[in-house]
Amino acid sequence: MTRAPSTTGSKFLERQSSLSKARAGRERLTDILVVEDDERDSLSIAAKLRKVCGHEVGIRHARTLSAMLDRALEKRPEIVFLDHILKPNDTAFKSVEFMRGGGYDGPIVVVSSQMTDRLAAQLRRIGVLEALHKDDLNGGRIAEVLQLMQTVGEPAAKPAEPARPAAAKTAPRRTSRR
Repeated sequence: MTRAPSTTGSKFLERQSSLSKARAGRERLTDILVVEDDERDSLSIAAKLRKVCGHEVGIRHARTLSAMLDRALEKRPEIVFLDHILKPNDTAFKSVEFMRGGGYDGPIVVVSSQMTDRLAAQLRRIGVLEALHKDDLNGGRIAEVLQLMQTVGEPAAKPAEPARPAAAKTAPRRTSRR
């Protein structure tokens, strides 16, 4: 069932207060990879992740497809936040294919300023855990994504386990702009 976004302040505060509850109930992440070609967006995503995961979480950055592969091979991240369009002409479809081909079987969240419901559904079909519009990326949504990561059984720190397609286990979420 798709949940309609709330525009009331009380709902926003309720969602934000769920961050503490969500953080207390899950294993702490130690390594996140943010793949974003725009430095400001990369720093913004990292700040939002630290708000939810704590300041001790390790957040590594990559700006290109090749740098993403290098970082993932250096140390397997527990989750990857990936921009849909990496300059000059790489898309999340190509990036996910390369990551999976390189042996990364963990959760991938695609973030884009051009996210639509159709694009999100296509990305979930190729095994992406979640696809979000950049405007919808906040502490509450990140907490929901991390909860979803646990719910679908994506490996958090076990590189040997095979990935399970998230698309078959999750209901579509509203990802378009509000």
